[in-house]
Amino acid sequence: MVQPHKLLKGDLARNGASGLGVVLLLFGYLIDMKDWRVLRVSGPLKSVAVLYSTVAGALFFVALLFHTAQMPSIPFFVCVAASLIGVTYLRRKVFKGTPVQVFSFAESIAFALVAAFAGVIWFLWAFTRMGDHSAWGEETIKTFADATPHYKEIEFILWCSPALLSFMYLLVALVCWSRSWIHSRESGEEDTFVSAELKVICVAVGILAFITWLGVSLAVQSVDVSNIVIRFSAFMFLCLGLYVVSEIGIEKLEEAAVKDATVQAAIDFALSDWVKGAFALVALPLAPFLFALDAVHQCFRKCSRASSGCLTTEAYALLAWISKWNWASVLTKSMCCGLGAFLTKALVSHGLVVFLAWFNEYLEPWSVGSSLSLLFVVELILFLFPPVAGIPLYMIAGIVVIPKVRKLGYGVFAGIIAGTVYSFVLKMVAIAMEQKLIGQPLSRNIATKKFVGVQTPGMKAIRYILSQKGFHANQIAVLVGGPDWPTSVLTGILNLSLGAMLMRSIPLIVLIFPAVVASAYTISEAEDAASMSQNKAIAGVALALAAVFQGGASVLAAYYVQEATVDHKDEVDAMVDPQEAEVLESVEQDRITAKAWAKATGWSASPVWVRVVLVLGSLLASATVAVTMNPSNKAFTDFALTEKVSRLPGGVITLINAPGWVAIYLSIAVGVCLLVWGIWAKGAFGKKGMLIQPLQ
Repeated sequence: MVQPHKLLKGDLARNGASGLGVVLLLFGYLIDMKDWRVLRVSGPLKSVAVLYSTVAGALFFVALLFHTAQMPSIPFFVCVAASLIGVTYLRRKVFKGTPVQVFSFAESIAFALVAAFAGVIWFLWAFTRMGDHSAWGEETIKTFADATPHYKEIEFILWCSPALLSFMYLLVALVCWSRSWIHSRESGEEDTFVSAELKVICVAVGILAFITWLGVSLAVQSVDVSNIVIRFSAFMFLCLGLYVVSEIGIEKLEEAAVKDATVQAAIDFALSDWVKGAFALVALPLAPFLFALDAVHQCFRKCSRASSGCLTTEAYALLAWISKWNWASVLTKSMCCGLGAFLTKALVSHGLVVFLAWFNEYLEPWSVGSSLSLLFVVELILFLFPPVAGIPLYMIAGIVVIPKVRKLGYGVFAGIIAGTVYSFVLKMVAIAMEQKLIGQPLSRNIATKKFVGVQTPGMKAIRYILSQKGFHANQIAVLVGGPDWPTSVLTGILNLSLGAMLMRSIPLIVLIFPAVVASAYTISEAEDAASMSQNKAIAGVALALAAVFQGGASVLAAYYVQEATVDHKDEVDAMVDPQEAEVLESVEQDRITAKAWAKATGWSASPVWVRVVLVLGSLLASATVAVTMNPSNKAFTDFALTEKVSRLPGGVITLINAPGWVAIYLSIAVGVCLLVWGIWAKGAFGKKGMLIQPLQ
């Protein structure tokens, strides 16, 4: 029997461990304990440093576990982090001389076996008599509900934690496998090692960005699954960042960029104003605190070594670097990122759910033929919007189709098959429309081709893969693993055969089927109160399985694109677009115009009042994101696809909580700041006698 009071009590222990862990970490930072290992201090002092770091790290993990009641997904990240730390220790202490490709391949096998074991355990527990499902009764649910507002997420996690861990370890295994393959193609020299590592990181970042986008879309069925996916992506982003900074270093990055065009392109993106704007969105509000902490750090340094200035040398180096940024561009991008995050959360994660739930309710009294026809048209229209992923549309199709099939006297399994076939036909028609009605008309448009990057090695590799005759695994991986709208439109821009693209997209049914299964269990969750928790867990896992299939396909797609650029370099280089010369000329013209735009509207050219508007807008954007993403005081009330909009007292507007209204007003203020800056910038650029250049 679950005893939630033992899990949810202990505020004193939780806050004490958290406070002590933070104090120890801060003190270790202030006394530069990280340098003790480098300075080769004496044995006893080095032992103290190791013990201190171990205790601080242990307290940090314990404090995280104590906060499980507030964020129930924490144990997953602690488990994955502990696994990665353990593997890193083995690599450094036991297998230091083992080639990278061999060790990474062994890692992938180990993580895959753990993933398979956890998945099998959960399957046996969930679907056979091995599972004791009586522990989660109404009394337990009520106890959790009274103790924490996160009881639904706790309920979901308790039901399917092995399955979620299985998915996480499977993704880690795929990244390790890609690392093994990439390193197997490089020589053992230091520069090629760094280049290979950065290629792995580029692949991982792309996959995580894609998974984050899927996580936002998964909110249509389950906010719990969506939150876990997004947090896992953020956790892995953090791990990758720490690895790059601590193990590779900025100097090696710059050296590798000189010798490798792929690495150079990745670094150019990482140092772009868009990435800097996203960084400013988070860091700018914290800057006063961070520099104050650094001033205290410098005071400690002055007590132990000769050091001058109010800040540390690292802080001065950072200030010197960021002082060279085009802050006018960075802050405008920061505002755009904040607005994008708010609109994605409000419109995709919540607004789309409410619309689909209303539409499902609207179709209930309709006949089978009429409802399915209207649903087909509406979902086709939604498929034409780039931010909308396919998985939520497959789910709503299942939620509409399955009850209609059951009314005709057939069972749930027949409904699942019908929903899968219906969604598959829908996807095939959407591919044809996106390729022929959107992509192909743009195939002669220089601006579109420039945006897509038809002149880049990666895009040439994709063209080479998809242009091959026959039915190959690399083609399937690219078509199945890519985002829905961009992939189909890209095939039209590249003027590829529609029939071949449709044939190679048939394996998409592997993604559609679990999404429709999730629909079936979501319906059962609403109808069967006795098995509600079990049905909810199975629905969530089926949906996560669809996301993992697509994430795995994206890993394979990245692998095949990289393979093409290495093993078929001559053929890839020969994939020259008929308008490539015009595209390159336009790219160069854009570079010249952007340079003139930056000079006319940059930070140094901006009057004081414009700088105030930019800083204020960026801070307001940070506040908008903080209010929107706050898990303890939600901006919007969660709403399920199976709920009835007509039963909402006061209508849809009641789903917007007080923080949601604050976020809306803040986003409007951000938009006003952007508009004011845009009007001034266009005027300033026009006064120089130049063409008006939009925000780049």
